[in-house]
Amino acid sequence: MKSIDDVRGLEIIDINTFFYNYEGLPPEVQRAALSSFLHEGDEFVKEILDSVNIFDNELERATHSLKTMSKLIGAIRIVSICELLEQKLRAGDDDVLNQALAYEWEVLKKLLENENFIFKHK
Repeated sequence: MKSIDDVRGLEIIDINTFFYNYEGLPPEVQRAALSSFLHEGDEFVKEILDSVNIFDNELERATHSLKTMSKLIGAIRIVSICELLEQKLRAGDDDVLNQALAYEWEVLKKLLENENFIFKHK
């Protein structure tokens, strides 16, 4: 992934990844996983957006954690933005993609908060 423009061409979420990782679990467990993802993800996104120091280890940890959680759910755009953000942090670049992350997180949340989106694909 080279730029934010590349991210915009990706799917928001890969439903197959979600069902692959949570296959065989009861629907209530799958719903709980999504709920937990949204709650914890909100915390990580807030931490990333509120960070003022790009050399902060907590920013790197929050970015990596959000990326890992997003991979389990299949949130492709969030994963890609986190990867770009990690690259920029390693390079000491202060263009931390906050607007893109904030926007894509809200898009993903709206999609996932509508349970029917996920479970109608099952």
